[in-house]
Amino acid sequence: MSVINDARDKFSVLINGGSPERWRSSWSLVGFAGRALLAAVTIVGIARSLGTAGYGVYIGIVAYVGLLAPLASLGVGEVMTKRVARNPGELRHAWGTTLGTTFTTGAVLYIATVAAGTLILPGRDLATIALFGGVEFLSTGMMHNHARAYAALDRYPQMAATHIADSGARAVIALAYWLLGGSSLRTLALAMFASILFTSLASGFALARAHGSPRLAWGDLRPAAKEGSRFALGDAAQTVQTNVDQTMLLSAGFDKEAGLYGAGVRLIQYSLLPANSIFAAAYPEFFRRGANGIEAAYSYSRELRRRVVTATLGGALIAVLFSPIAGFILGDEFDGVVPVVLAMAIYPLVRGLEINTADVLSGSGRQAYRSKAQFFTAGLNVALNIALIPSYSWKGAVAATYLSELVFLGLLLFGVRRGRAVEAPSRTSTGL
Repeated sequence: MSVINDARDKFSVLINGGSPERWRSSWSLVGFAGRALLAAVTIVGIARSLGTAGYGVYIGIVAYVGLLAPLASLGVGEVMTKRVARNPGELRHAWGTTLGTTFTTGAVLYIATVAAGTLILPGRDLATIALFGGVEFLSTGMMHNHARAYAALDRYPQMAATHIADSGARAVIALAYWLLGGSSLRTLALAMFASILFTSLASGFALARAHGSPRLAWGDLRPAAKEGSRFALGDAAQTVQTNVDQTMLLSAGFDKEAGLYGAGVRLIQYSLLPANSIFAAAYPEFFRRGANGIEAAYSYSRELRRRVVTATLGGALIAVLFSPIAGFILGDEFDGVVPVVLAMAIYPLVRGLEINTADVLSGSGRQAYRSKAQFFTAGLNVALNIALIPSYSWKGAVAATYLSELVFLGLLLFGVRRGRAVEAPSRTSTGL
């Protein structure tokens, strides 16, 4: 296997004129760019059909059902990435464990999410919440894990195709919904659910055909879930921190403001696309280097840092320059998105530095600290949103985001510094 990987890396250098790392990043960028483009089509279709208030309802529901979706596999997908990145022969067993967890834990969490919808979003259609919940849980539990498997196997073209298929399933439905003059949000949700279900099954079949069917050993579920829960809590906390403000705006009755804020946040998230492609390509490598200790993972993060800063600042600048024409694309009601984008312009840089630092902790076996820091920060973010949104609407959400994200970055830097300090004596005693 190593001979094949070495040959492929050398071939990629020959045809791309760059390093294997840049080859991986390039394919990651293709996947994320395609995903972002298709997500933009989805937004345009829904925003054009529903207007700011209707789009606010859609974005608030999707943000809500996405709060627990990262827990669908209980973090076992991340464990699969680590296992397969270090030993590709582990794929079938690791994938089987991931699927087993997804269809047990994920089902329970899905039911809980739908049931709680009547309390979190009172007065909203429960069937619509259930259908969009199905979309998010399938996407996170199936499609994202298939993409992780390809990345861990160093199959980045296939990873890119999986990401594109995930977003493409929604984009096709949203575009058809707009062109056919759709007006029922429940109908849209039903069509999206059917589309993502078909795409998830097709993606799994393609992965199995190329690399073998998954093998489930029930005895592996418990230890995998125990390790994966550290990743899952961090992912869930990050999702809360990213999405809860949109749900809270809708819950507080700011339907139009939720639409404007949601559109602005989506544009800012698109600006992270170049940086996210770097992180997606680098993530398995953090586990490989982290096997030798935190210092090796930290050195790798330093190699990436300049590219991350350039990518985040460049992406934010493009978002700011693009924001004035958002109203033309989405509809005149969305002209108010410009102030949101300007207010969030520094967020990509902060977020990029966070991920680059956090992956050092994950790759070196310190995921527990990362998850605890993320969990604390998510709680702080919720508290700040509760305090600020009723009086300041989306501006309160922006303030809560910046304050909590800066706290999170500080905690991550402290964790890496402490880990390096603890590891330093052992490196000295062994002569490293």
